[in-house]
Amino acid sequence: SHGAEPEGVGYAYAVFPGTEAADMPDLAGQMPFEIVENSEAQQAVWCERDEVLGIVFRKPGRIEAVGWQVEVDRACALLLRHMDGIWTLSAADPAAGSGVLNITISHDGAKPQQVTLTLPEDLMAGASVSKVL
Repeated sequence: SHGAEPEGVGYAYAVFPGTEAADMPDLAGQMPFEIVENSEAQQAVWCERDEVLGIVFRKPGRIEAVGWQVEVDRACALLLRHMDGIWTLSAADPAAGSGVLNITISHDGAKPQQVTLTLPEDLMAGASVSKVL
């Protein structure tokens, strides 16, 4: 237990919409994802079944996870999804910030690719943008 005001400790939780309480013990024993990073600076989760890597950067940073090397120049949420042989990168600023997000990304030792995304502003601020890699 981490208490009411955790400080300097690690913990994780998952949300399973539409799941009955009776089904939770089975889910807890066989989570459909792997937590690959859980630190103050960033969190990352890999779902092998769906080939999806989700990363939250709380500040500019770099992560290496499941063959990916990703570096960002600002806080953001990223989702890398493999579907029909194509990797797609989606990004957003959950704090509803707009502007430019610069990403350096590579997979399985390939040459790093520079990706610049312009995040939505005004009424669309906080929405995600996507790019096929």
